[in-house]
Amino acid sequence: MSALDGFYATWYKARETFGVGTPPDGSQHDGSSQLLRMKGMVESAAKHDGWQGTGADAYAAANKEHANVYGKLAELDKLMAAEVTNAANIVTTGRDQLDATKSWVESAVDVVPKSVSAEVREKYLVLIAREGIKYVNNTVSTANADMLKLGFRITEIKNQYDELQNQKLGPGEKKDAEGLTDKDGDGMPDENDVHKRAEQDVQAALSGNKEAAGHVEHVLDRIKPGEKLTEEQGAYLSQMQAQQQGMSLERLKEVESQLGEHGDILADSWQLMSNKDVDFPRTDTTVDALDDPDNRIRGGFDQLPNSIKEVLNSEHLANLPELQTLANMVEHGDAAYQHNTDLDRRLLSRAADVMDEPAWKQPAEEYNMPRDQRPTYLDPMISDVFSAVSDDHEAIHDALTSGPNHIDGIDTNKFMEGITHRTWADGGQAAGELFQWTQNTSGSESLIAGETAEAYGKYLGVHGGTLLDLPGHHSIGEINSQLVQAFSHGLAPYQEEMVGEANKNGFDPLDSLGSNMSNTRNLFAVLDSDDEAAKHFNRTAYENVVEYEKSFAAAAKVDPTVPGSNPHEGDLRKAGALLGLIDAGAHIESMNQNENIQQSAYDHAHDAWQTKKAAWDIVGENVAGAGRVHAAFEQGIVGAEPKPEDFPAGTTATPTTVDDSNRQLGNGSTQAAYTVAAELVNGPNNHISPEYFNGNTLKTPAEIRSEFGESGWETYSGQLNRYFAITHPSLDSAFYDFDKKYNAPITNLPTRDD
Repeated sequence: MSALDGFYATWYKARETFGVGTPPDGSQHDGSSQLLRMKGMVESAAKHDGWQGTGADAYAAANKEHANVYGKLAELDKLMAAEVTNAANIVTTGRDQLDATKSWVESAVDVVPKSVSAEVREKYLVLIAREGIKYVNNTVSTANADMLKLGFRITEIKNQYDELQNQKLGPGEKKDAEGLTDKDGDGMPDENDVHKRAEQDVQAALSGNKEAAGHVEHVLDRIKPGEKLTEEQGAYLSQMQAQQQGMSLERLKEVESQLGEHGDILADSWQLMSNKDVDFPRTDTTVDALDDPDNRIRGGFDQLPNSIKEVLNSEHLANLPELQTLANMVEHGDAAYQHNTDLDRRLLSRAADVMDEPAWKQPAEEYNMPRDQRPTYLDPMISDVFSAVSDDHEAIHDALTSGPNHIDGIDTNKFMEGITHRTWADGGQAAGELFQWTQNTSGSESLIAGETAEAYGKYLGVHGGTLLDLPGHHSIGEINSQLVQAFSHGLAPYQEEMVGEANKNGFDPLDSLGSNMSNTRNLFAVLDSDDEAAKHFNRTAYENVVEYEKSFAAAAKVDPTVPGSNPHEGDLRKAGALLGLIDAGAHIESMNQNENIQQSAYDHAHDAWQTKKAAWDIVGENVAGAGRVHAAFEQGIVGAEPKPEDFPAGTTATPTTVDDSNRQLGNGSTQAAYTVAAELVNGPNNHISPEYFNGNTLKTPAEIRSEFGESGWETYSGQLNRYFAITHPSLDSAFYDFDKKYNAPITNLPTRDD
């Protein structure tokens, strides 16, 4: 069987469903003119001057009611005739579309070159047949959906015919104890029957009725995934699930637009019906069907409308415009329903598929183009998917972490590569929404926030070298500033865990704490590639350093031994590690920037210093002690500003202040020693000279350097060391740990060739 045989078999089967002959329109079903004549005749028999009194008034009232019934029947006849015509048009349109598809396939076959081999020709035919079958399926699907909606409307007309039986001229109907109608015969008046009301409200809402949509929204808004649904909630959700099954995505989008402020009931219903924690009754996909409370189904992917499942089951680059339409509709929904739903999980999986396509990869030429000139065909579609799912933190967690709930089909490294190696049209803003939420370290999502942050933080660290030298010699911060800023905000709260703080939120260190912390320093470097991201991340690190040194000093004041049982015993180690990571990150990033744009050695060093200084300035404004203490911390933590005369002319790859590690370490170590000593000493003593005090207050390292110069600063530093070695040996070992932890990240720094 050839590819074309498959197409023709599909086409003829579809054509049979549309029947033969000319479909009749509704003119033969329209008796409205006769009914209107009867209405006129009844109205002409109204009471007159010759007939007055109570009997005449009663007759007039009944007469008017009879006339109104004829008028309503005339309206319903017109509506019914119009729907019969609509049905005929659906058939005619479907036949025309099938004929057009068949003609297109035959024309396409005719232009296949006759000179190609049979094998190549068959490949052409397969592509043509596949596209033709797609058009055929779309035609049938659209016709089925239109007929289903038409059936709902006819049912509503039928219900209105039935309601006219309440009039005095009707034969009467089954009544309940209170005289109310009971059309479905369940012993409950229809006005109080949530099952019938749900069917009617949903039917009307999906036809564009805003009032009915408001009723649906009122019920759905009270559903909480994981909690048992009430009878009413189950009925409404069940009807939303059943009645959308045959609707095309195009029609669903039209309904959303028609419903205005209530349009989000569509996306909200999709989230609920695809949530495995939601259990609701089944409703058959037939006209007038009611939900069956005894037949329950669990939420999941299979419950979604067929048109949505088709989009999410697509492969490669198929149906991307439809994927974008779906994503935009999902984004309009209520974030409260986005709790690890199969809808969001499959959207993420579909995005991963697209980012794994060869067409997603960009050559250096695209990186070098101005942002407004880069091709954007795929970019906005995936950005919209990310915006749509950004509130489903559980699904994002399962996409980025390993474990039993990991989303099938997503390779985390490839997923992160697709995001971080793309020159996003929006600078990575939408993609960044997948990550920035991890900054929220409290509440019910604190654990998954920490685990997610660790996962993407580890990727950034492991692949830091590549991310600082993307095609065309661009860094990730240069091409996607907003993405890097999102990483910075999402990871900043976990710096303490990175350097050994007890794991409180599921975030484990990115390296062994006894190593040179290569992953963590690379992470600092990646975040340094954007000025705003660097400022935020390094500011947080400096704040942590200051707090660690102060808390250790306060603990030492209470008990100078600072035993291991003291929660602040390791604070100096953590302060040293963070300072080393800041310096190492600044060095690595500026080294790559130096190679990218061939900076001078001075520019290289000065850029690294500016990265640190910009962050420190924000922290320093809040350091107690005004200018004196601020200056002390700045010199001890950031270091002195590099000067051009310090660098040989013509050099390009000379190191930053990190390579002058003895001086920088000395600054940091002396500052830490001063912070602790200032809490312990009360005026000159046998180990620290009187000139280093203002009265009984120990001068800061910055004041010493300003007053006594470099040699005086070295003497001062040495005296602090002797003071601790002789009077507080346990504290002396803490400063040794500070030095060791500072040195670790700046040891064996990578070169560009790495």
